[in-house]
Amino acid sequence: MSNIEGQHSPLFRREATASSGRQWLGTIHLAQPLSSWLISGLAFVILLAFITETERRLRLAQNEEHKAVLTQRLQSLNAEANQLAQMEIQRRWNM
Repeated sequence: MSNIEGQHSPLFRREATASSGRQWLGTIHLAQPLSSWLISGLAFVILLAFITETERRLRLAQNEEHKAVLTQRLQSLNAEANQLAQMEIQRRWNM
């Protein structure tokens, strides 16, 4: 049969169209290139370092706040103790 009789010749061979029909989602890669693994690994390490550093800084800030509160409290207790000591000294001298 010729093209004139109603049958048209396909643009691609049957084997090529059958092969591309099975791979309509793309080719299967069982192993990714090494560069993808390196980029992913490097991104993970950077993220882990960032999270660790952020947690360390938060912990230090909390410790500094805690130290400031404790120092202030100790100073007020020291002032109270000095007042009590002065009152006790005055009481003993006035006896």
